[in-house]
Amino acid sequence: DNDVDVMLGWGSLDNITTTGQFAETDILESVEYQVTYQGTPKNRHLHRLTDKPGALKVMEHLLLDSTRAIFVS
Repeated sequence: DNDVDVMLGWGSLDNITTTGQFAETDILESVEYQVTYQGTPKNRHLHRLTDKPGALKVMEHLLLDSTRAIFVS
């Protein structure tokens, strides 16, 4: 439907509000994972921007321990 429901892998809140041009008030739910990128720990953020069923289902899966292991490994 040509809109964004979930944003994956943002490095910081500043990234989504400046580069992504989303207002902080548009973020309904966030998850932060620490990942290792080129040997260095980095924080990555996942943000849900709508209450649409698909976005809710995606976030439900992103919160599972098995999914977290994919991002953190």
